[in-house]
Amino acid sequence: SHVIDLIVVAFYSLLHPAEYLHSPDAEGRSQAFRFCDIYRTIGGTIYAGPSAPLNDLNNVQRISHAVLTFHDQKNAVWGEQVGHKANSEAIFCPVKALGRLTWHLCLNNADVTTPLHHHYNAHPAHRCWYPTKAPFITNALRHSARALEATTGISPDLLSARSLRPGGATALMCAGIDKGHVALLGRWKSDAMLRYLRIQAT
Repeated sequence: SHVIDLIVVAFYSLLHPAEYLHSPDAEGRSQAFRFCDIYRTIGGTIYAGPSAPLNDLNNVQRISHAVLTFHDQKNAVWGEQVGHKANSEAIFCPVKALGRLTWHLCLNNADVTTPLHHHYNAHPAHRCWYPTKAPFITNALRHSARALEATTGISPDLLSARSLRPGGATALMCAGIDKGHVALLGRWKSDAMLRYLRIQAT
């Protein structure tokens, strides 16, 4: 469920793998979102990090809006934000997915600097935090794609953790969203990537 929620957030927010997963490149500009980088609106009040009243999963359903704040990123713009309103989907909603991820952090008394992708294993033999890595996401995507290949015609081997960013942007283009809005959400400063995505969308 942790992997699924990360996939949902990354797809909707057009994230680079290093922004939502453990990255071996500790010196790269793109850094994983931390607990303190998440803002959620519940009952009209905005809560940062662990201050949100997420006592149980019922409160997750009450989150109406969620925002991710970049403390650094590939395009070198600090403090930029990307947010979403909740939709009617139970699982495929970026707001509820962020809510479940942060509820897990709250439940296990995570520090405010804990990366969003960290998962706490409470088993007595472990009892520690584990980072979510790109192969976990790639395996989940390919497993799903394999089950749907007869319908979609998409080879599972084409998918990886890097597919969620261009995949989300292509989905927006196929839905008729203006390329300017797609560029804003994807934080692209040039239209090189958008030209490639338009070809894929066609």
